[in-house]
Amino acid sequence: MPLGYCLGTWFATGYNSNKRQRNLLLAGILCIAVFAALRYTNVYGDPVKWSVQKNTFFTFLSFINVSKYPPSFLYLLLTLGAAFIFLSLTELLRGRIVNIISVYGRVPMFYYLIHIYVIHTIAIL
Repeated sequence: MPLGYCLGTWFATGYNSNKRQRNLLLAGILCIAVFAALRYTNVYGDPVKWSVQKNTFFTFLSFINVSKYPPSFLYLLLTLGAAFIFLSLTELLRGRIVNIISVYGRVPMFYYLIHIYVIHTIAIL
């Protein structure tokens, strides 16, 4: 959450969108690179070590299988890195679908609170 407040200045009015895209992409690549380096060494960042499996796909899954609860440092690097890259690549998208999705992104607390009442109503019915 504090990181969100810090990054808020990048999304403030008047901030150069090209610079923001570049910074988000660089931050994302840096997070993923640090994740890969730390995870490969199996020394720090997650209580569960990765190991070579029966094939490449399962080895990859073992590599990216990091602890969400409690959130490990590697989990944060992987998820935030992916989010930064996604934000960088999708910022300039326009269209009807983007407008629909952006509504949900702007009012997450409203939908979070509403879903509690919707699920409760369905459970009663």
